[in-house]
Amino acid sequence: MAFIRTKNIKHYTYAYLVENTWKSEGSRQKSKKYLGRVFSFPKVKDILDDSLSPKEKARITLLTELVSKTLLEHGFTIQNKKARKSEIIVDLEAFSITQKNGKRAVLAINNGFLSTETLQRILQYNKSEDREGYLLAKYCVEAGLFLPSKYFVALYDAAFS
Repeated sequence: MAFIRTKNIKHYTYAYLVENTWKSEGSRQKSKKYLGRVFSFPKVKDILDDSLSPKEKARITLLTELVSKTLLEHGFTIQNKKARKSEIIVDLEAFSITQKNGKRAVLAINNGFLSTETLQRILQYNKSEDREGYLLAKYCVEAGLFLPSKYFVALYDAAFS
């Protein structure tokens, strides 16, 4: 199972997707993919709460709403399906996160890492992998998406359709 690891290099933090393998000498980490420079944005307001009603929607629509609301909580502005703050651009249609110069970016929010890869994991979640929803919950937490139970259930149900 792959996870995200950060490294500090010359006063900047970078994220990598890594995987542990076991050798006779012990555990070894192998970098699978470079995710991008990490940018951290503190939460400035609360938007997501249990009073919101997700209704029946497609998985991509639910994820777009969840990411949009999470980004708004962290001070992003949204216009034309793109969320922006300082030098970061989040494309809410392609689910990609980049810097203005086109380089990859990772957002450190809610003790998780919101990146193109973590969003793709949620989109590609398959019910055959996990009957109890554990992996979907893990993917959401890794992406920094703390969502109300109604949203999680709707997202989980959408994975079955």
